[in-house]
Amino acid sequence: MTALGAKHRVLLASVQDPALDRTTGDTPHGDRTGPAGSAPGGVGGDDRPVDAYEVAAAEYALARRRRTAEVLSGLGVIVLDSPPDKLPRDLCDTYLDLKARGLL
Repeated sequence: MTALGAKHRVLLASVQDPALDRTTGDTPHGDRTGPAGSAPGGVGGDDRPVDAYEVAAAEYALARRRRTAEVLSGLGVIVLDSPPDKLPRDLCDTYLDLKARGLL
């Protein structure tokens, strides 16, 4: 990473998975509806509640994602982690910000 960062500005654009947030209850309303396309209150189209293993797996994935972003940021990488609908705009905003500050 240091060799690449010596000559280039490194940016990692990562798309958030809204299903992980819904599974862990990290939504504005705290709804636990499981992965995208699931029936309300269930996972995978059935109407069963999200179980502890699914919640634990989602929380683990989110924690690993945060930790990876922290490590990369510590190495000088610009980490952008946005929901799918906001990623294109956030990428453009980040590029324009870097350009305006003379960092490109």
